[in-house]
Amino acid sequence: MVDESKYMAVERKWRRGRGWGDCDEGSGTVAGVMLILVVALLMGAFAAGGAVLIAGAKARGVADMAAVSAARMLLEGGADPCAAARTIASAQDAQLESCAIEDEDVTVTIRSPTGVPVAAWVERRSRAGPQRCDIP
Repeated sequence: MVDESKYMAVERKWRRGRGWGDCDEGSGTVAGVMLILVVALLMGAFAAGGAVLIAGAKARGVADMAAVSAARMLLEGGADPCAAARTIASAQDAQLESCAIEDEDVTVTIRSPTGVPVAAWVERRSRAGPQRCDIP
């Protein structure tokens, strides 16, 4: 036969909030801290990704400006078009990685800092030159 008094005592303990719940005391705090940690890490990852995207857009703009200014100087017969591109890049806190002149076109590669330790630099390339008039 089953001793019902034993089960009744367990049921009374359960209803009073003691018994099986004793070993889980404080586990909600640990779970809450872990949840906050995961959310903070995700927010940090999204912020780092956003910083890299912003730095990439800035580097693209700097590369375009440097390429256009170098192409303009080349078209006007300037002495060193790559020096103009280097000046533009340094004024925008970027570095001119390469500058190549082919016919009347100038191709530049710009390297810009992101401020993110994992991806410290972004590079963007741009080409500029006069538009060919013989193509219909």
